[in-house]
Amino acid sequence: MCYRNLENDVCDQLQAPAAQHILNGRRAQIARVARALGLPRPFRLPRPRANTWFSTTQTQTIDTLRGRWTYSVQVRGHEVAKLKWEEEGASFLFVPGEEFHPGHAEWRWSQNRQDATQINQFLNGLYDEFAGNDMEREVQWQLARAVRAQNRLQEFENLLPVLWMGVPTEIGTCLTAAGQLGIGTLDLLARRRGGRAGARFVVFEVKGPTHNTENEIIYSLRQAVRYALALSIEANANPTTKANYRTAFQAGGNAALSFRAAAVIHDPKHGDNTEVRQRALAALRMFAPPQGALVDLVGLLLYSWDAQEQKAYNWRWVCDPHRLQRRPGKCR
Repeated sequence: MCYRNLENDVCDQLQAPAAQHILNGRRAQIARVARALGLPRPFRLPRPRANTWFSTTQTQTIDTLRGRWTYSVQVRGHEVAKLKWEEEGASFLFVPGEEFHPGHAEWRWSQNRQDATQINQFLNGLYDEFAGNDMEREVQWQLARAVRAQNRLQEFENLLPVLWMGVPTEIGTCLTAAGQLGIGTLDLLARRRGGRAGARFVVFEVKGPTHNTENEIIYSLRQAVRYALALSIEANANPTTKANYRTAFQAGGNAALSFRAAAVIHDPKHGDNTEVRQRALAALRMFAPPQGALVDLVGLLLYSWDAQEQKAYNWRWVCDPHRLQRRPGKCR
């Protein structure tokens, strides 16, 4: 499936009557997130928060429509709590999972220092328990750290990850990874820095060190493009949705939001002519957007992996969606 067919398929799905309740649910959720970001900043999370992840994904449509939960809270890929926004109380309730903290506890994160201490202790106790059991999550976190680093690499110099209260945030969309109506989750959303470009974003789809066959690269790119298309349609419906999504994604101005797509793939070898790189170039040619496409650039980021240190390094672009301004199909 080439880019144009993929865009047509996504647009047809999301214009269908059956999609409207899901689209409305996502937009309502983002509206609540945008309002919540205007509240006083809660107490800081514990120091190892690089491995804590918020998610706006909703597992049940009814929760999305009612806005019952604002975020799930994940530690090393495991959902451990819910973060509920109390609109009337203008505060957040942190509700730990029964499996990890029996007793139906609720801690008020926004305004209560004693509860904040409880939250910190709860999260700190889970970091070591879940360490090292999900390589794809490790790559995801390390990518987020690399993109937000103060002395960031040249590969990421124009990008900033979308954060919520200083913590990386997975963004839910109205399409699943397989392209069905439902709830999917993109791994990392980054925005370009400065001016009107503040409303331009890159959707990253991260794959672990064992997923780099030709079919897996194609699947990853297709997934990233689907998510970028879905976000574009969700966000740009009208001036109100544009404003809500810009606020939730920390973008200024009043321009429409634009989304680019990138897959993140492991290449076990170095050099400009590796087997994985050649697969990546072939896959990118399939997804090169034509002029006027909703997703104007599609790229692919390779990385090396140290299995002993559990470390991703040597990030390098095959096709770079945050630098290239024109000729979307052109690759380095």
